[in-house]
Amino acid sequence: MKINEEFISFIWQHKLFDLEGFEISNQQVQLLGQGTLNNYSGPDFFNAKVKIGETIWAGNVELHVKTSDWFKHKHQVDPAYNNVILHVVFENDLTQNKQLDLPPVIELKGRIKKSIIDRYNSLSSKTWIPCGNSITSIDRAIVDFWLERLAIERIARKVEALNLNAIKNTNDLEEVLYTSICTSFGLKANALPFSILAEHLPFKMVSKYLDSQVKLEALFMGQAGFLRRELDVPYFNLLKREYEVLRTKHKLDSLSVDIWKVGGVRPSNQPLLKIAQLVQFLKTNFPLVNSMSGLSNINQINNLFNIEVSDYWKRHTYFGKLSKNFSRKIGRNSTNAVVINSIIPFLFYLSDSKNLPQLKDIGLSFLNEMKPEINSITEGWKNIGLIPNSALQSQALLELKNNYCENFNCLSCSVGHKLIRM
Repeated sequence: MKINEEFISFIWQHKLFDLEGFEISNQQVQLLGQGTLNNYSGPDFFNAKVKIGETIWAGNVELHVKTSDWFKHKHQVDPAYNNVILHVVFENDLTQNKQLDLPPVIELKGRIKKSIIDRYNSLSSKTWIPCGNSITSIDRAIVDFWLERLAIERIARKVEALNLNAIKNTNDLEEVLYTSICTSFGLKANALPFSILAEHLPFKMVSKYLDSQVKLEALFMGQAGFLRRELDVPYFNLLKREYEVLRTKHKLDSLSVDIWKVGGVRPSNQPLLKIAQLVQFLKTNFPLVNSMSGLSNINQINNLFNIEVSDYWKRHTYFGKLSKNFSRKIGRNSTNAVVINSIIPFLFYLSDSKNLPQLKDIGLSFLNEMKPEINSITEGWKNIGLIPNSALQSQALLELKNNYCENFNCLSCSVGHKLIRM
């Protein structure tokens, strides 16, 4: 991998260099503190401290690959860099005369152990992940600790989405949780259509009809666009008549049926069947917030999903067409999707908003008790010897692959840190 500013920042932050014998203007240099990393605009490190000769300087540090980058980035005309006391570079490519208007320069080239640079360069894009040939050399306890942090990081991003939805819905928690659950029911193929459906069918309206299976199915399937056509199917026409009444009463406009993915989707994940399951889930577990926030063990979660669809959908996946015999109960993948993407993030959201720290512990315990997910990414990790032992770890490995390995964020990764410094 090419030497870049991120690598130089990593080297500086962790003091992986040797300044013994280094002088500026014939005066010995002693680093007293490398400063605090700045993740925003301005100099790279704040509040550094260095002794040059007999004088102690305190201020900021700017890092570059080459000294000339100072001028390329126009720092010489930016007041934010007036308090820079050191310009740390990998290679000093300017003569002494051209450094007159610069802060004192420290060149790291030749002062970083060759083994560190070699290990950094060994991280390759030619393998499934940059450290694919060496990750299993790291103590599994270190990896497991990092995976737990990654799992929490992944949940935090989902909590942020809930926060935004809460603002949009004036902190109506039932609406927030309902929208999230609807989206999760769509799985990967139809998550977006289910999310749009939830927006066009607010829970305040849905909750008025929780005592009627027919009205709920009519409402959801009609709004989803599945009742627009003409069919000589009694149950279809029953739902269509119910929907027309509800559409007129609530002034509804249905979605286009074309937004739903049907082709290539497994029978058990077809949108009409998923809607039928969602309807029954909402009926059984109302009020949603009380049902989810009162969970304390994994068996209670399993009970949430132990439901049966209405009689028609026990024999059909589409209107008017008998389908092969298979279980219409909510399967493991769908259960995992709702628990991982909706219920656990909601527990974290409640923990923060209501100051109930125990809810986070409960959420993490659920993830630790659930079996790891099986998908192409977890299979990829297995192929290089890193086998998840729980849903917490499989979620963390998704986060690691997608947001670190794919972007070569090795220097932000605990495994990358360990490999480079070992």
